[in-house]
Amino acid sequence: MAKKFTYKTQGTCSKSIEIELEGDIVKSVRFEGGCHGNTQGIGLLTRGMQAADVIARLEGIDCKGRGTSCPDQLAKALASGPRTITATTKPENGPVLQNPGKQRKNKSSYTVSRTAPGNGAADVCRSPGPIVVTGD
Repeated sequence: MAKKFTYKTQGTCSKSIEIELEGDIVKSVRFEGGCHGNTQGIGLLTRGMQAADVIARLEGIDCKGRGTSCPDQLAKALASGPRTITATTKPENGPVLQNPGKQRKNKSSYTVSRTAPGNGAADVCRSPGPIVVTGD
């Protein structure tokens, strides 16, 4: 089931971002305002990507010394928006969350789901702060 939400941007020419996610996959991104060609390109390039991968690639991009940018605001929107992240592998310190190339602490709230061993039942919990996934 797709989830849609709107994120109000701060410090950029764009005013808001409408995002649609299918699980943790970006289905569509539409910016209101900003540089139309660039924001349209960002939306098309991120379609079909894992939200965690979009965050890892776009987080921290700066536009004209503002400390943020439209891509950075999209990363913030995805980090703060409603989504499901599925644990995929378990290294020494716990599962990697759909982003094996870059791990970092994130202060956003997430829904974390994983399949319990043996019975195939799904465990779902909401985290009020940083993600902490303890593993099987």
